[in-house]
Amino acid sequence: MAHDGDLLPEDFEPGDASTDDEFGEEEGGGGEAEEVVEHEEDEDDGDDDGYVYPPYLPLIPTCGLCRFYFEPDNSKEPVPLRCIYDVPRVGEDFGDRAIHEECLEACRIGGSDAAAPEDLCKIAGGVPDFVEPPISMTIRRHRWIKRSIAQDLQLSVRGRLPLEICEAIAEYCTRQRAAQIIRDIRPKDAKSVKYLQRLLFDCEDPLWVHFVEIEGVRYVRSLSYSQLFPDDTLLLPAGYEATASFNVYFAEDYRGIRQILATQSDEAPSIDREAGLHWVICCRQQRTPFYVRWKNDGVKLRGFDVTKTKNNPPDWKRKRWATFPMRLDAFPQPPRTGIPEDLAYYDAVQANSPGVCGYYFYLPDGHLRGIVTLKLQDSPTAHIDEFDQHYQCGIYVPIDPDERVSALWMRRYTPEDGPDVWTLIFRTSKGRSHVLGREIGTAWGDDDRTESKKFTYIPIANLPKGQARMFYNSNWHLGLWLTFEKPSLLDSWLGIKSTTPPTREFTVSVPGPDPYNPERLDYGILTWAPLEGVKSLRVCRSWQPLWGRPSMGRARWGDDVVGLLLTYTDSTQRCVGQVRPDSLEDAVDVRSKIWLGSIESYMTPLKPYEWFPTNMHIDCVCVDKPGLRESCAYLEVPLTGRLEWHCRYGHSSVAHFDTGKAYDEINMALAHGIVNNLSN
Repeated sequence: MAHDGDLLPEDFEPGDASTDDEFGEEEGGGGEAEEVVEHEEDEDDGDDDGYVYPPYLPLIPTCGLCRFYFEPDNSKEPVPLRCIYDVPRVGEDFGDRAIHEECLEACRIGGSDAAAPEDLCKIAGGVPDFVEPPISMTIRRHRWIKRSIAQDLQLSVRGRLPLEICEAIAEYCTRQRAAQIIRDIRPKDAKSVKYLQRLLFDCEDPLWVHFVEIEGVRYVRSLSYSQLFPDDTLLLPAGYEATASFNVYFAEDYRGIRQILATQSDEAPSIDREAGLHWVICCRQQRTPFYVRWKNDGVKLRGFDVTKTKNNPPDWKRKRWATFPMRLDAFPQPPRTGIPEDLAYYDAVQANSPGVCGYYFYLPDGHLRGIVTLKLQDSPTAHIDEFDQHYQCGIYVPIDPDERVSALWMRRYTPEDGPDVWTLIFRTSKGRSHVLGREIGTAWGDDDRTESKKFTYIPIANLPKGQARMFYNSNWHLGLWLTFEKPSLLDSWLGIKSTTPPTREFTVSVPGPDPYNPERLDYGILTWAPLEGVKSLRVCRSWQPLWGRPSMGRARWGDDVVGLLLTYTDSTQRCVGQVRPDSLEDAVDVRSKIWLGSIESYMTPLKPYEWFPTNMHIDCVCVDKPGLRESCAYLEVPLTGRLEWHCRYGHSSVAHFDTGKAYDEINMALAHGIVNNLSN
């Protein structure tokens, strides 16, 4: 447990902008934010290059040149990129960046001046390379390129073809045009490009920001003391105070830096959230003179920083934010990690905001990696980018109209041969608890399921009535870190209260699982729902064709059922399995029973004590009667008791129980736990 005063780095120096001082003076770094919860798991990635690759990515899904997503029948060719990947074949884990054959051919046009594909990939791609463009950005790019091709075609034929026909022809050329754009914007003499540059800012000469447009989007090309183009902008507007301190930020997407913002206001800048756009704090309260430093890929900026002196090294790997806290100087600085900070992404969610009907939680590796807040008025495509952000494992938790998130708990378990395992649990005002991570049974190995184990439960935050803004890290590389933003004086005057920090913890000795229960899935997530009063259901099928890792024999192709959304007679909803709200089929009325059909040939043979397998591949859901397919085994589910669904990626374990309620960890901790008071 870390408190606000523990969050400042040891080498914190307010006067040196090249340190990791992103939030200003030390005395402003505590007291104004809620209790912070943090933990890190001791993970040694074994890599020497400093990158920690996200697990279970069988192949980077976009072309290295056009950056459009591959489709099933696309022809592609692997192009090895030095210092990034060393796997020689397309299709293996973290395999080489693949390129459409037609994109590669488009970039080879140009004779001896043609650039090497790996050089063009660096201009077209992201840093790190596995950062992909959001779906909405891909749709916008496709629309812009298609329109530009159609306009060029109309001009070339002098308007003799209707625009509709030109657009139909352009549909077949978008990938090649995208690759040609990258080829054409690359400097002809790449050897003359200065990839690392710096300028002194001393308030004597203005600093101008120059831009380059790529597919209708402006990126920062460079900076200088002179205006070179009509669309150049001043880094600082006229009228700034030369003796005051400055705050510098920049925004970037997967291709490069799109905006640099310098202010003299201590308030957080007003920014619009945009899918795929991340903000970086270069410095806070930095006095002149100072140096601005940048690196580029020959076309646009790929890094930017501010240093106090010429000899201070720039920090290219600062934290990335989807949105800023309202009061930066009063917000606790997230802890330092053992990975490059540019892989640390921080996001915010507004808990209990009006109109919320549910939350979707990304849990791809057994830890919380993202939260989507869903509202009744949302359009079907409102969260297309958020859902696509972490494409593997997650759960959806519907919230009743008169229900709210009331508390957050952490479960801590210390195994004999490893670091502490932390799991987040959230509790609603109706007493429902949802484990956002590994099910408690995963603490026991298959060889010994009899001994008791101790678990500690910590109520990390009690949420007041009304909204509460929570920041958290949303990336694959860190343990969970989160904190609640404290209401401003105006918010407090309006009646918005603060979350309350933990004051005690509960230790519980939990007996081993029933040996006749099934073995748990590693990192498995347990979901359950009562069956009494179910009126209808909606099937959720896998939204990714490939689940698992091919090299480990766990890859699955298909259209499996991975979860169910149940609606009850009182119009409330509950979920089992993995349910993604944008991947649901139409509702089906339920009469008396539900049958879940699983393909027998995929199922692991049962051990003597097992009564449902750990790798069911559910192919169909029936509500009238079981299907007639001979290759399927059907699990009959009456509308009594409860349905449990264990899941991990493409694996499912499903069972029916006669009782309507499952084991509630928080109730058990409150009723039987040994209470330990926490010192603040």
